[in-house]
Amino acid sequence: MDDTEMPVSTAVRPQLEFLHMVYPAVLAFGDPSFIHSTYFLDFKQLKTLKIAYTGGERPGDAQELCLVCPNVPHVYIDILCNSAYSLYNSVNYLLRAHARESLLDLSRFTALEHLTVEGVLKVRSFHQRILIDYFQTPIPWVVEILTVISISSRSAETLAKLTLKLSFIDFQLSLIPHLHINWVALCSTLAVRNFPNFVVLNLQITGLPPSLLAKLKEDEVLVEMQKERKLVYI
Repeated sequence: MDDTEMPVSTAVRPQLEFLHMVYPAVLAFGDPSFIHSTYFLDFKQLKTLKIAYTGGERPGDAQELCLVCPNVPHVYIDILCNSAYSLYNSVNYLLRAHARESLLDLSRFTALEHLTVEGVLKVRSFHQRILIDYFQTPIPWVVEILTVISISSRSAETLAKLTLKLSFIDFQLSLIPHLHINWVALCSTLAVRNFPNFVVLNLQITGLPPSLLAKLKEDEVLVEMQKERKLVYI
């Protein structure tokens, strides 16, 4: 095999509008030669990047993702790693905060308009579900991701919408008020001083019976956001 250079392809690369990927398992995205290959796909028209976020031991700095599509307007994160959840007991005492290494740093995305996060709020119980060991919530993790964006990203000026898709499993009425501190932190982070062009929080709740859903919606922070038309239940 000689050293003659291979001809460069002049074919138009296929353009993607939606990409769903596992991260950080797909390490090939970190290779610039792979990203800029003339045989690879064109991400310039990408509208939504959906990430099945598995966490793991690697820091979630998302540099590879930002190299691929720094200007994508919509990032959708499906949380699949336990370390992204904070754990509280039945009297709302923090047992374990989300791990620092689980944070997915989105600050290098420069033009985010919409962030979607999907997670599960689940209870672990013993003795035929009589005693609650703990419940998990991803909301503090989301708050910290937003905080990083507000401090160190150009997307702080462009983010207009946050969608939270929260599935509840085995939640009890007595635990619903414990989420108040989560809502307070989230509302404070979304304030106009941090995100001057923020418009609305879309909140999708599944897995709660009507009585518990009604109780959740009674939280004073959520009521106030709804009055200000900054919260929509979807």
